[in-house]
Amino acid sequence: MQMYNDLPAEKKQQLKDEKFILWLVSEIPEPALAQIISLLDDKVKGKNPTKIPRKFYENHLKRLTERFLQSVIPLPSVILPLLATLPKEEKQALHTAMDSHQLPKETLTTLFTTTKKKEIPYSQQALLYVTNNYFDEAYELYTEHYKEEPPTPVVIKERKVPAKKDARNHEAERKNWQKQTAILKQTSEREQKKLTAQLAQLQTNYTQAQQKIAQLETTVTEQQQEMAIQHKQVQQLEKTLTIKEEVVQEPKSVAVREPKAVMLGYIEAYDPYHHENAIFINGSGELQFMIRPLSTPYAGFPLEEIETFTSWATDLAATTSFKDAGGTEEERCAHLSSFIEDKLLIFTAYKRNDANKKVHWVARNIQVISRHATFTPSDHYHMLPVFTEKITGASHIHALLKKLQARDFIGRIEHIATEPEDTPPILLYRTEANYYFVGRFTGHHYAYGGFKFDVTATTPLYYGEVPNALLTTCYAYRDVLFMEKHTYRTLQQALEQSSTVAVEAKNEPVITAQTYTEHIASEEAFIARWSKEIAATGLAYDEVDLANFHTCMKTGGLTIVAGMSGTGKSQLVQTYSRSLGLTKEQFLFIPVSPSWTDEADILGYYDVDHARFVPAATGMVDILQSAAQNRDKTYIICFDEMNLARIEHYFSPFLSLLELHQQGRELTLYHPKEGKDDARYPAQLPIGDNVLFVGTINLDESTHQLSDKALDRANLMTLRVLPFNDAFRTKTPVTLSRIQQPVALQQFVRTTEQITLREEQLTFLWEMHQHLQQANAYSGVGPRIVRQIDAYMKNSVTSGLSEAVAFDLQIVQRIISKIRGTHASIHRLVAQDGTLITLFNAYPTLSTFAEARQALANKEKELTQHGYAF
Repeated sequence: MQMYNDLPAEKKQQLKDEKFILWLVSEIPEPALAQIISLLDDKVKGKNPTKIPRKFYENHLKRLTERFLQSVIPLPSVILPLLATLPKEEKQALHTAMDSHQLPKETLTTLFTTTKKKEIPYSQQALLYVTNNYFDEAYELYTEHYKEEPPTPVVIKERKVPAKKDARNHEAERKNWQKQTAILKQTSEREQKKLTAQLAQLQTNYTQAQQKIAQLETTVTEQQQEMAIQHKQVQQLEKTLTIKEEVVQEPKSVAVREPKAVMLGYIEAYDPYHHENAIFINGSGELQFMIRPLSTPYAGFPLEEIETFTSWATDLAATTSFKDAGGTEEERCAHLSSFIEDKLLIFTAYKRNDANKKVHWVARNIQVISRHATFTPSDHYHMLPVFTEKITGASHIHALLKKLQARDFIGRIEHIATEPEDTPPILLYRTEANYYFVGRFTGHHYAYGGFKFDVTATTPLYYGEVPNALLTTCYAYRDVLFMEKHTYRTLQQALEQSSTVAVEAKNEPVITAQTYTEHIASEEAFIARWSKEIAATGLAYDEVDLANFHTCMKTGGLTIVAGMSGTGKSQLVQTYSRSLGLTKEQFLFIPVSPSWTDEADILGYYDVDHARFVPAATGMVDILQSAAQNRDKTYIICFDEMNLARIEHYFSPFLSLLELHQQGRELTLYHPKEGKDDARYPAQLPIGDNVLFVGTINLDESTHQLSDKALDRANLMTLRVLPFNDAFRTKTPVTLSRIQQPVALQQFVRTTEQITLREEQLTFLWEMHQHLQQANAYSGVGPRIVRQIDAYMKNSVTSGLSEAVAFDLQIVQRIISKIRGTHASIHRLVAQDGTLITLFNAYPTLSTFAEARQALANKEKELTQHGYAF
């Protein structure tokens, strides 16, 4: 491409051929030609093109062609007439290019191609080429397509005027010119308005596009900055998750609340010629690998749906001696393959959801163990708990059998699932020389003291020594042992042929005297003491109920214990207070009266006549005042049969206070402006976290239903009724010591402001909220409920509840308890094929939701019987 002034003389002469020039402008409409010429002469600039005298068409024709050849005329001025023939998309595309007054050759070619159906004349194509200095291409069009048939320009033709004109000819010519001028004027005005509107629209679109580009550039910059911050956060999180289990601080290990059951797996060897390797470099340049599982961590785990677990070299390096040595991709992959070629991996499985809710399984806390020579990838392993003297306190197998016979807790196993459905049929007991097996078990309880297996007098225990030959294919890891499935079947057969030991009926203890003092320094000691206190009441409680109640008390707020009359609700609270060693000044038991209507019935009133506060006979103000003065002591206030009166009436000040942060809780007894301050009772009393509120309720026709306001601030738990053969066992006398010093429950509480619920749990709660909102726009799972569930989950582990059971209980106590309504409004929610059951089925790794499923079944039953669920 060359500018016109830079062309050789012969090329200029060729381009100045009059026929060629006239051919170039032959297809330009007269109105457009008039508009263009008006741009060439200052004398006519700004005037209506239709009023331009004919002499300007004649006199400026050469000037027009000359300016075309010199590319003096701005490109938009020439291109606008052509735009009228193009669709809107092409106009918009050309607008940006026109601003530069220069169109690339490729753009012109594309224009001709895309507008082929419009049949743009070759002269217009050549005109575009000329105005963009593509002279050769323009002339080629002329010589190729018109050399045999010279063009006949349709531009205004030159008139030959005779030397002498008569008046008649002149007058006819004048009238003809006026007629043509009138037609030209009408056409030109329409075209000018149309072209002006098009140009204005193009300019508007261009301005808007520029603004949009600026906004996008700003957004991209902000997103890049945010991504950089998130990248640092992710790196920090990855670093935290890969720290060795041994060095994780206790508060952090509880806060993470991830599955603890381990798995066994292996990594396939690296093959540089295979396109799908288990070891590879990912898109971020990280060394990544896939672990194939060889065992199942717990009942119901969807192993058949999971082929591999993802992990990274950084995780492996954090817990083993492996180091990524660097080098080429093949060298890095081969180095990892060499490291694990004779090893198996012990890991913990974690479930993660991406932004599209797609499930990914990853492996964390990886350890490596040596692989046996007999190993094959098709092997599958059963995981058995391994108890020792250190764990059980039993120095030999017969001592362990006595503990099992007595239905005692035998200790904790940290790396195996502990849910009710995960009962191991066989347990192992390891000494320095041998392994012993004991079984079979069909059920168990797991609490602070670890495992307590269900054994009965009608089912003997089988036990024996594990043959050494069976152990050669097993893999031991801390307190578990992975046994290959064929070996496990052999062990089961050995179990049937082994020795047995009978299980005697267990006698419960009875308190006879308090002969010595006991100092309770740990939560484990408190729970043991509470178990003894309960044994003396003559009632039997389910151990999950006990752990649930203890966790609710640690969580704070209001705990409500429901159940049929005679199940021991009040005695449960009283044994709890006695186990804490609370004095009479620290525990207040208030029977609720049906006549109570406001807070004055439990607090008292201000006597204006005598300028003093008169406390109610309940004694509640006195205990609150004592609690405010002794913040290091625990105080419990129990309302018996709490729903005989409406809770939101007489308990309303406390329902409001329970919403506030503990530092801002102040109970107003009376307004200072009502009278002088009473020296004995100040106008306001602070309510600290050392005051715990408990209520017992009966769910029958003589009581009031709990309002949503009360349920929003309470953990509502229902006591189970145990089989009578458990409740009425023969009891043997035992001695129960006197507690040396009251226990402050606050020392057992785990509190952090940050929400520590896992991402999957938060996603579940959000989806449940959406289902509830669809049924009733005023119901759902609010932020307060989420914080309360989080506080409960933080404290459930040390109370003896597993994560799955604790989460299930909170779904019932905090959410399902508030589902009420007619058949039409909530049946779709609570039905066995309804939306909530479907939601439970979608999250099997969170919990089995056994309690929640039963609660929904009860709601559906109420709908069937009464047409309304309470």
